[in-house]
Amino acid sequence: MSKKVNSLKVLAILIGVFALIYVSINFLVNKAMNSDLPTYSSDEMGEQVPFTVQDFTLTDQSGTEFSRADIGNRIVVSNFFFASCPEVCPTINSNIKEATKSFTEDDQILFLSHTVDPFND
Repeated sequence: MSKKVNSLKVLAILIGVFALIYVSINFLVNKAMNSDLPTYSSDEMGEQVPFTVQDFTLTDQSGTEFSRADIGNRIVVSNFFFASCPEVCPTINSNIKEATKSFTEDDQILFLSHTVDPFND
């Protein structure tokens, strides 16, 4: 009888340990997935302040002007490239293209790609 009681205690302890591990991992994963996006700071004292984009005007590939007012309150994902770059640019552009496809239904996200070589791109 004593061995059976000890076995049950060991089994109960093991179940408790595995349950604690499961709950801890689940908590950490959910916390990581639900965390807020980082706030970028330019404050010299380390205070977190939201980064805001100042007014600007750019020209798109068809010659139409585009300004800060056209963005509104949307999230902007921006990259800079030149198409003749043989190393990292094709990978970056491919990744941006895949990300753009993932958010085609979300009108709150705007993808902007800027060429640094407009005469060749």
